[in-house]
Amino acid sequence: MSSNIERMRAVASSNPKFDKCVVINSFAVTGTSCEMLRIYAQDTEDNQVVASSLKGFNIDNTKEIWVPAISLSEIIGRMPEERIDLLKMDCEGGEYDIVFNSPPGLFRQIERMLIEVHDVDSQSNVGTFSQYLEHLGYHVSYVPINGFCYALEAYRR
Repeated sequence: MSSNIERMRAVASSNPKFDKCVVINSFAVTGTSCEMLRIYAQDTEDNQVVASSLKGFNIDNTKEIWVPAISLSEIIGRMPEERIDLLKMDCEGGEYDIVFNSPPGLFRQIERMLIEVHDVDSQSNVGTFSQYLEHLGYHVSYVPINGFCYALEAYRR
């Protein structure tokens, strides 16, 4: 979202140390490689906090836009380090596509994850998400944020 990118760049440039060590790219993150991703957002030019790739994720997301996309595998493949200490995700329901559709071997490089997880339906919920991460070799714990959203921590066993 262009307004979010502009805001991130303004915050980064206001802190010289932060500005030197952070790279801001304008992509949506996916689990499988694709050129563009459909996003549902609020019909406003203001910053977006609940824009999602899931139609119906938020009733205020009435605007449909297409944005450039990159897979988590592509991001990690471009990094100079092979090991990732912390992966943090807050992607409004997109966590399922990103984690479930990324190659399982990719997660051997990630030591710890902090993920906001949303209960979307019987297939996409914090329980199934936690079980999958445990299958990948993580110890998982989570606490509720509200009735359908959880703060999840996963660390390599």
